Amino acid sequence: MLKTVIFVLFAGVLLVSPAWAQAVPVTKSEAGLAFAALGHTLSFPLPDWLSAEEQGAADPLPLLESTSRDDGKEAVVEFVPKGQSFDAWTMRYAVRVILQPERTLEDLRQQVVLELSQTCKPDLTGFFQFGEEEPGAPPALGFACGGFLDSIAGLSGQGEIAVIAFKRSDKGLATIVEEWRGPAFDPSAPASWPIATTIVQNRADRLHAASELQATE
Repeated sequence: MLKTVIFVLFAGVLLVSPAWAQAVPVTKSEAGLAFAALGHTLSFPLPDWLSAEEQGAADPLPLLESTSRDDGKEAVVEFVPKGQSFDAWTMRYAVRVILQPERTLEDLRQQVVLELSQTCKPDLTGFFQFGEEEPGAPPALGFACGGFLDSIAGLSGQGEIAVIAFKRSDKGLATIVEEWRGPAFDPSAPASWPIATTIVQNRADRLHAASELQATE
């Protein structure tokens, strides 16, 4: 069950620019996909929008639009459904690896919340978690933005639901994010959300349980 803990926005976790596009260092893995970057391998499930048949494909990457970047300290790969663009999408999936082993996952979570809380209308923001808080291993989080600020180009009249999982190794941190956008909605009325709450719950559980960050160097 979704547990509301505080109202603040954590939507649009990774605003990846198409200008970052390059060869994506992602391969199929037992978990679904594996992202090799910055001396790490981040394993994570395939996006929810792929059908069972597509998820079983020998190489699911051609079924996805993808882009990535790596600046030596932070590496990101982002996916949207085939045929959608990174400027206008209804679903997005993104993972990030960060070389900051001295930070806690709780600190990373708080920083992102603070940075992104200014993208949504204050009275239409929600932040909730999926499970009990455990030191060093925060549960997956959910975020609701019922309406982006009108000042954000291209997002006026839209809203978003996002779920995010946090992972770490002894040398770095990682985030795994899945997002859904649609018309503006009432965060307190789940029936108005752009995605069913059952899917949100299932994806949060899946991202948290099936993702793993391992140092390879």
